[in-house]
Amino acid sequence: MHIDRNSTEKYKPEYDVLVRRFAETFAQTSPGKEAMGAAISVFEPGETIREHVNKPEVEEVFLVLDGDVDFYLDGRRERITTGDMGLAHIGQAHAFTNAGTTTARLLSIWWRAVREPAPVA
Repeated sequence: MHIDRNSTEKYKPEYDVLVRRFAETFAQTSPGKEAMGAAISVFEPGETIREHVNKPEVEEVFLVLDGDVDFYLDGRRERITTGDMGLAHIGQAHAFTNAGTTTARLLSIWWRAVREPAPVA
């Protein structure tokens, strides 16, 4: 059994906010999996997870655990809130701003995706 308990010491500055990565937990999983990871980002009202593009072949989903967040994807903005999920496909620039009045928490899960070959005509 592997339990990774939450503590403030596990959050480190990254992307201009505090981030807790789960690499140690993923290291405990089956070696047959594709490359993947997860993290929780914590950011205060007005703080922004700066815009970035993931490594090549990486897709990522984002689940708002707490708060109201402006999700920016390739220059478009959409408000997402507790329980909402967003997706950044390969190569899409994305950022987040805490648009609420309380601390926001965002769970990110990413994996190496393989672009499907074009269908044969």
